[in-house]
Amino acid sequence: MPILRNPIPNIFIPDNICLSQIILEKIQEYGSAVALIDDATGRTISYAELRQTIFLVAGKLLERGTQKGDVIFVCVPNCVEFSAILLASLHVGAVVTTCNPAYTEGESMLSSLFLLGNTLYTLE
Repeated sequence: MPILRNPIPNIFIPDNICLSQIILEKIQEYGSAVALIDDATGRTISYAELRQTIFLVAGKLLERGTQKGDVIFVCVPNCVEFSAILLASLHVGAVVTTCNPAYTEGESMLSSLFLLGNTLYTLE
């Protein structure tokens, strides 16, 4: 079987910067442009709103005592909030494991085996 290679050059990521910081810097460049669209509802969120939400969620995580290396279990449907929760968690140095509410009971049980942390996110 042949090895497929991406024709686009690799992106350089410095060792002294985290991925969330790179993403947050790029997000800032796009301001009011639409960042995410919720397919189910048609709701949109701009890059500026996404960035603001990331910092808001990151602040709440820190207020609740989240520390670098903590595991956060995120159980939300495919929605715009997922991106904000994921990026906020990474921004504070947490590790994220996910579970989709559409999973079967068996799939959910398997995902919950990775719940070693102290934070659970769901949407109601």
